[in-house]
Amino acid sequence: MKRTFLLFFLLTAAAMRMHAQLISVKTNALMDALTVLNGDISITTGNRTAVSASVFGSQSVLGNRVKMWGVKPEFRYWISGRTHTGYFVGVSAVGASYDINWKGEIYKGDAFGGGVTLGYDFYLARHWTLDLHGGFGLVRYHQQSYDEGDKMLKEDFREHGLSSVPYDLGVSIVYIFH
Repeated sequence: MKRTFLLFFLLTAAAMRMHAQLISVKTNALMDALTVLNGDISITTGNRTAVSASVFGSQSVLGNRVKMWGVKPEFRYWISGRTHTGYFVGVSAVGASYDINWKGEIYKGDAFGGGVTLGYDFYLARHWTLDLHGGFGLVRYHQQSYDEGDKMLKEDFREHGLSSVPYDLGVSIVYIFH
């Protein structure tokens, strides 16, 4: 977790040295509703482009023990010709670690992947936009799963695979620093 936040702050510091036009921060309200803490910082890199880094984590989701944390860097291109306004397409990667107890089944492992996001930014006020987005992606996972009463071998990560998943669904509230 410390490495994730260190990476997040290093990206922010590097972006500040680039003298970016706009810096924005946001939170995904859908993740907030599921009690998954999350945050994102985005740096405008051109008239139509921006890079961002997101972090997320949780101890509980919908009353189930879901310990997870992750990071998601992303590149976005606005079709409208101006960042934080109109339609955009994004390409991102994701890395996460999890320990989930869901209905008596325990899943513990790591997941890495990437995907494509499509979305629209609605202008709300001078510093505020509403970001609606969703997409699809591929995630490679490496995990162990077992029933809650079973004993687990610590080194026994036998399950792995590649899965196509809905990716980066969200309704985000964005604050733009000028």
